[in-house]
Amino acid sequence: MPLAVYGLVLGGTAALSTRFGPLVAVGGASFLISDTLIAFREFMGVPEWVGQLVMPTYVLGQGLIVFGVVQLLRRTPE
Repeated sequence: MPLAVYGLVLGGTAALSTRFGPLVAVGGASFLISDTLIAFREFMGVPEWVGQLVMPTYVLGQGLIVFGVVQLLRRTPE
């Protein structure tokens, strides 16, 4: 049950990221992919190379989210 709740939270987060522009949306999707790869690695017994994709997708996702939010904040008038 906790894993299902976590999956719903991740999916919801990725879905909500689409409201903040394309950079944040791609970042949210990349973050979702990284956590999905972790789940596959831990629970599905996938090949080792799949685990090697976790950090690149995580860093890409977090970087795009931060960059996209900074861009939005710069455009928003005070």
